[in-house]
Amino acid sequence: MKKILIFILCLFLFFGCAGSSSDDSDSTSDTTSSGDGGSGDGDSGDATGDTSTFVGNNNSATLTGTTIGSAETENANLKKDITVTVTNSNGFSVSKIVASRSSESSDYLYWMFTITNDNSIAYCFVQASNVAFKNSSETTIQTSSTESVKGSTGTQSGVTTSTCLAPGESGIVAGLEEDIFTNTASIVVESIEGYSTPEISDPSGKVIPQSYTYSEEAFSDRIDITIKNTGSSAVSVDFVYYYLISSGGDYLHWGLTSSSNSQTLSTDESTTAFDDTFSYSGSASSVLVIVDFEDSTSSSSVLNLNLPENLTFDQRNKALNDARKRKIMQKYETYLRPTK
Repeated sequence: MKKILIFILCLFLFFGCAGSSSDDSDSTSDTTSSGDGGSGDGDSGDATGDTSTFVGNNNSATLTGTTIGSAETENANLKKDITVTVTNSNGFSVSKIVASRSSESSDYLYWMFTITNDNSIAYCFVQASNVAFKNSSETTIQTSSTESVKGSTGTQSGVTTSTCLAPGESGIVAGLEEDIFTNTASIVVESIEGYSTPEISDPSGKVIPQSYTYSEEAFSDRIDITIKNTGSSAVSVDFVYYYLISSGGDYLHWGLTSSSNSQTLSTDESTTAFDDTFSYSGSASSVLVIVDFEDSTSSSSVLNLNLPENLTFDQRNKALNDARKRKIMQKYETYLRPTK
C-alpha cells in the first residue's frame, strides 16, 4: 500500500509540474506575438528575445519664448477638424491630429499626428504607408506613398536614422500637400510599420534644442533655433523641424529650417538653425523642436537639396520635407534591402 501511495504522489507531482510548464510556454508565445505585431508586412527584423538598450529621447525639446507668428488671424481659422483612420496599426497608436495652413489665402495642407510605440521593443524606420486624402464624399483626392516619423535618433550597423521610437515613446508624422486644404475631410493610412532588431542603440552624439527667437522682417519673418551637441562625439545635423504650440498646449502648424543641412557639430558645440522665410498668420506660445542628426562615423547618404531661389514658405517646406523623404529611402535601401 505504501508503494502505491508513493506512486500516486509521483504521478500527481509530474502532471502538476507539466501543467505549470505549459502555461509558461503559452505566456511566452503571446508576448512574442505582440512584439512581432509592430513589424508591419514583414518589414521587421527578428525581434524575438529583443535585447536592445535603445532609450531614445536624444534630439528634441519643447521650448518657450516670445510669441511666434503675426497674430493677424485667429488660430481656429487656420485649422480644420479631420479624422485619421489606420487600417493596420501594428502596435502603434495615433493621437493629436492636426490639419492646418499658414494663412487664410493658402490651400496647402499641413497635416500631422502623433504616433506612439505601444510595443515592448524599439523600432526604427517607423512610417505611415500608403496615405490617402479624402473629401467629404470619401473620394480619394490625393495619395502619398510613405511619410516617416520624426522620432528619436537610433543607430544600427553603422547607419543612423531619426525615425526611431523606443517602447512607449512618441514621435510625429507630418506631411505637406499642395492645394487640398479646403477639400480634405479625412486621411486613411493603410498601415504603420517599423523595423526592429536587438542591435538598435543610441548614438554617442546627442543634439538638444536650447532656445529660439522670433522676429518680424520686412518681407518675411524669421525664426532662429539654437541647438547643442551634448553627446560624446561629433554629429552631422540634417533637418531641424519645429511644431508650433498654442497657449492651450495644442499643436498648430509645423515647418523646418533651411540652414542646418549637413552641418557638423563637435561635442559641446552649439549652432543656430534658422528659417528666414517663416510665415504664419496665427500665433504660438511655444514650439517642439526635433533634430535629424547622424553620428560623424555613420554611413551617410549624400543630401543634395539644390532648391530653386525665391520659393515661398509653403513651397520651401514641401521641397525640404521631400528631400528628407528621399534621404530616408536611401538609408532604407542600405539598411533593410540587404537583409531581405
